[in-house]
Parts: sequence; C-alpha cells; structure tokens
Amino acid sequence: MPGHRLPGLDKGGLGDPVQKYYMMGLADSTHKLYACGVRRFTGICAAAGRTHVPADEDTLCHFAATLAAEGLRHRTIKSYMAGVRHLHIFEGHGDPFSGGLHRLHYVLRGVKRAEGMSGVTKREQRPILLTSFARSRVCGILEHMRRT
Repeated sequence: MPGHRLPGLDKGGLGDPVQKYYMMGLADSTHKLYACGVRRFTGICAAAGRTHVPADEDTLCHFAATLAAEGLRHRTIKSYMAGVRHLHIFEGHGDPFSGGLHRLHYVLRGVKRAEGMSGVTKREQRPILLTSFARSRVCGILEHMRRT
C-alpha cells in the first residue's frame, strides 16, 4: 500500500515515523504482490456488490472461488489472500483470518484438490535447452557412436 496513510496514526505526531517503519516491514516485491491481490479483491467485491473491508467469510469464499474459476492456482490465491489480510490490518480492522473460517478452509482445499485432478503437475515438463557447449559435447558423442 505504498503512498497510503495508515488511519489513526497522525495523533500526537507519531504518524510519519510509524507510517515509515510500517511500510518498511515488508519488501517492495511483497507490497507489489499484495497490491495485485488487493486490486483483484476490491474489483471482485465491487462486481458482486460486496463490502471489501471488513470482509466476512462469504466474501472471502466468493473471492477464492472466483479466482479459481478464472484459472488461478491455489498458491496464487493464497498469496492474494495474504494481501487481503494485509489490507485489513492496514485499515485497522485486524486479521480477517483469525477466526475459524471453516468454509473458506474447505473452499481452498477444494481448489487445491481440483488443481491436482486437472492433471497439471507441480512443474510442467519443459524441453531441455542445451547450452552451445553441451550441444557440442552431445553431438560429438553421437558422432562417435555412429562411427563405431
């Protein structure tokens, strides 16, 4: 949430230092990932007519299921959920995942199981790319084998 102010921290002149160190608590790459998740979350909530902060369990389940239906993987959805958590803490609402969100747990488990059933492996097989050195060695070995 770079560029945003934390609510309620300007009282007593503590706003700037607290804001600075709060924002430094996460790496820039983490801020970017969370911002992407927050953009998706607020967009999906707006399209569904749901309140995004504070979010209830139904909203979080809807968010996860919508992302899964769009083809996002479980790991990405969990990263986006971390961004939603960060948004709530940033806005002063506390951790929305601290309660027993049992339905959300089952939705996320279902996303993970569906991902495994789709035949997608953890790491897709990729063609082997040989460096020019390795290619010359392989070609030399093959040439030697042809001669014998």
